[in-house]
Amino acid sequence: MHPVRALLKGHTPMTEPKFTPGPWELDREPRMTMDGGKGRLAISVYSRENLGRPLIRVGARTDDEAEVRANGRLIAAAPALYVALEAWQDYDRLLRRYNGPLSAICGSDAEAIERDYGICVEMTTAALALARGEGSHG
Repeated sequence: MHPVRALLKGHTPMTEPKFTPGPWELDREPRMTMDGGKGRLAISVYSRENLGRPLIRVGARTDDEAEVRANGRLIAAAPALYVALEAWQDYDRLLRRYNGPLSAICGSDAEAIERDYGICVEMTTAALALARGEGSHG
C-alpha cells in the first residue's frame, strides 16, 4: 500500500484530539434561550454519541435565524474540518520528505499519489460543504 494511502485509510490522528469525537449534528430548529435575563435565539450542536445533551448552544450577534444556523453549522463541522486539515498536513509532510518535482517522487506510484491527493480534496470538500450547510438539514 502506498504510504499516503496508508496514512489516509481510516485516517488516524497523530495525537488523539481532546475534543468530543465527531460527527456532530445541528438541531433542526433554533430556540429561544435565556442569556443574561434576555431571550436569545440559539441552536444546539450535539455529538452523535449523545443526542440527548447538547455540546454547545450557538447564538449570533443578532436574532437572525440564518446567522444562528450558519454559526451552528460551522461549529458542527469542526470535527470533519479538523480531520480534513490533518489529512492535508500528513500528505504534505509525506511529500516534503522528498526533494525534487512530484513526477520524480512518484515514479510508478504517480497514480496512487493522484488518488491520495483526490482523497484529501474530497475530505476537504465534504467538510466545507458540511460547514456551509450544503446538502444537510441545517
